[in-house]
Amino acid sequence: MTAMPESRQTAVLGGGCFWCLEAVFDQLAGVQSVESGYAGGRNANPTYEAVCSGATGHAEVVRISFDPSALSFRDLLRVFFSIHDPTTRDRQGNDIGTQYRSVIFCQTPEQKKVFEQLVAGRGRILGPYKIWIHSPTIASGMEHIGTYLNKRGSLSPREVEIGILVIARHWDADYVRQAHIREGKRVGLSQETIDALVAGTDPKLTDPHERGVYEFANALANGAKLPDAKFADVEKVLGRNGIAEVLVLLGYYTSVALAMKIHEVPIPPQQP
Repeated sequence: MTAMPESRQTAVLGGGCFWCLEAVFDQLAGVQSVESGYAGGRNANPTYEAVCSGATGHAEVVRISFDPSALSFRDLLRVFFSIHDPTTRDRQGNDIGTQYRSVIFCQTPEQKKVFEQLVAGRGRILGPYKIWIHSPTIASGMEHIGTYLNKRGSLSPREVEIGILVIARHWDADYVRQAHIREGKRVGLSQETIDALVAGTDPKLTDPHERGVYEFANALANGAKLPDAKFADVEKVLGRNGIAEVLVLLGYYTSVALAMKIHEVPIPPQQP
């Protein structure tokens, strides 16, 4: 391998589908190129089919060339751990197999030292919903809660995003706010609604379910006690199950928001 000039270094990272990693790292300022491939296996030049069989021992990886004066290896790792789950062995989401394992191939002793310092310290390399990596039991439990809230609960995607943006505003959580402004747009919240939630003003929601989630979440976040009559109105719209889900949603994303702030997880890159 040709030596890199001082203004260019290489990182080799694996964490699930290499195309997914490539799409994120391609957006980062300071990254000069990203190449997907395989590493860590027993034979050279494996085929895709051979890697997928698990027989070669390779992992899907990306080779990132970056300018260390613009983007440090430490910050590269922070992004890396914010976009995949290192606590699930040999899988990422629905992608299952040893080729999807979480792995870092340190290219220099300095990179190895940076990684060891980060893991041994406060855990600041860790990312969304995976900041509990130093306690795998907690990480697993939080993952199940997050999956339920986002995929299986009775709250609609719009109602979930309304609750999350209320929490992001309350805790002034930059990462959660930025990520869920984008997600709120994706699920159909208007720009006016998002702007109001971010500013802490009434979003003037007309859908009764969305209005109920907002009023309940906003009252709880602000430490207010809902009058019995108002609670009865919310219960009539959301039901006891919906109220329980809003409570868990707020608690879960409070934990996420505080952990993101403590671990100084970088804000996700803006989409064009």
